[in-house]
Amino acid sequence: MMSPNEIAILRIVAELGKVSKWVISRRMGVSSDYAGYLCDCLVKKACLEKVAGRYQLTPEGAEALLEVYLHIKNQLNTRIKRSHYLSDRVSKEMDKLASLVARKSEKTSG
Repeated sequence: MMSPNEIAILRIVAELGKVSKWVISRRMGVSSDYAGYLCDCLVKKACLEKVAGRYQLTPEGAEALLEVYLHIKNQLNTRIKRSHYLSDRVSKEMDKLASLVARKSEKTSG
């Protein structure tokens, strides 16, 4: 399992291509030493490769990032379905209450 910071690095490298640890550190708001440490961890996991002092995404890294995106997409779809379900329930409750109010109005006016 990757840490959120490792995922952030994969996203940055996927967006920018070959990137130095300095650029990554500035994008993330962390020290360049920490960014380099994380990048080296990702090299060991075969998600990044280091070429001439710059990091680039490997096919394994792209696959790992794709899995993260698919997980996020599935979570969003689940939340959307839940939201639709709750919206339908609220609409039904509103219809019931509107019906009760209408009947009460009929009784008091009639």
